[in-house]
Amino acid sequence: ICYSLIILLFGLVMNEFIDYTVAITLVNENYTSTDYFCNTSAQTNLFDYINSNDPADMLRSQIITYTYYSFGLTLVLFLMTSLSRFLWSFSGSRQAKKMRLDYFKSVLTRHVGWFDLNSSTELPTHLSHGIQTVENGIGRGMSTISQNLVTFICCFVVAFIVSWELTAVICTLLPVLFLSSYIIGKVTTIFVAKMQNALVKAGSVAEEVLSSIKTVKAYDGQNKEVERYQFLLKQANQGSYKILFMTGILRGILMLFVQLFHAVGYGYGAYLFTECSIGAGDVFLVATEIGIGSFLLSELLPALRNIFASIAAASV
Repeated sequence: ICYSLIILLFGLVMNEFIDYTVAITLVNENYTSTDYFCNTSAQTNLFDYINSNDPADMLRSQIITYTYYSFGLTLVLFLMTSLSRFLWSFSGSRQAKKMRLDYFKSVLTRHVGWFDLNSSTELPTHLSHGIQTVENGIGRGMSTISQNLVTFICCFVVAFIVSWELTAVICTLLPVLFLSSYIIGKVTTIFVAKMQNALVKAGSVAEEVLSSIKTVKAYDGQNKEVERYQFLLKQANQGSYKILFMTGILRGILMLFVQLFHAVGYGYGAYLFTECSIGAGDVFLVATEIGIGSFLLSELLPALRNIFASIAAASV
């Protein structure tokens, strides 16, 4: 919320500078008629500057007020971000501890036949690596996702309040963005699950070989075990490459749409500006709010990758 309001302050400050510059130019030219100017809410200060006895002092007073607002919002943003990260990390740590205990109790209560179908050497990997992945998804992943999504929504709310018409035009691009992100996310989840399975099997091989190293040495099976372990690691690496490739595609799509948002915003904003429907600073404000909000979606990629990995680890 604070981040979107800080961007709102930037737009208001830009309007103040524009109004002051235009007012000073008109006063210096001894032209005080405002018949040719748009009578919009964004330009009400223009008339105040023209009629003011000291427009410079008026500008300084307005900017100082916005500075105080910006400082207060920045302080609140710092406190809330720190508190959010701490609480999510604390929650992830507690849930991981409970999952380890429940997983261990569940394994001990299984029938003997269950261990014939599930290798006992894979269990420590699930207990350590798998649950650690889930903890990262809850702590780091959910913290970033919650912050960025709230900021994304607030940016669009502020943009709609400032100019619903310009925001609605820009939002026509959102369905394509969301659909492409959803498809890539589903494909990435499949690749993460395959990578997790390969890592678990590789960990099982390492555990099995190291626990029976004397037997392996006695039968001269080192090379065979190395090849088996290397094959599983290769599968995991291939899955990792696919995940990175899909993540790169998604980031490229998001950056493309960020630039499209700016292009459409400035293009249609110029039309609304000439029609006296919006101020110059408001055009910048709306385009920046939507552009920044969409850019925050690209910052979700590492967090989403952690979430996908935790989902895959929890389902194994």
